[in-house]
Amino acid sequence: MLLFVITVTFTTTSLFPFTPSMHSYLISTPCLSPSGISLYSSYPKADADAKCDQVIEITLSELEHYIHGPFTFDLSTSLSKFLDFVKKMNGKMK
Repeated sequence: MLLFVITVTFTTTSLFPFTPSMHSYLISTPCLSPSGISLYSSYPKADADAKCDQVIEITLSELEHYIHGPFTFDLSTSLSKFLDFVKKMNGKMK
């Protein structure tokens, strides 16, 4: 399955499958020109005999939540440390 990467400055990167509906969406927006979409619609593809050599299992309930920022776009802080971080930063900003 071809994945289409959508990134916007100062945001999280997202991966979406390149499906016929994604093709229609991208044509209807200024994200990518139709000629640019046709370039990616058939590239790349997995080899027919390709096999996965590693499976990564993620238990979502075990992941810690993060908050992007504050004060800058390129910083993330775990939720468990966020209150202490804000108190520390507010002390530095006074």
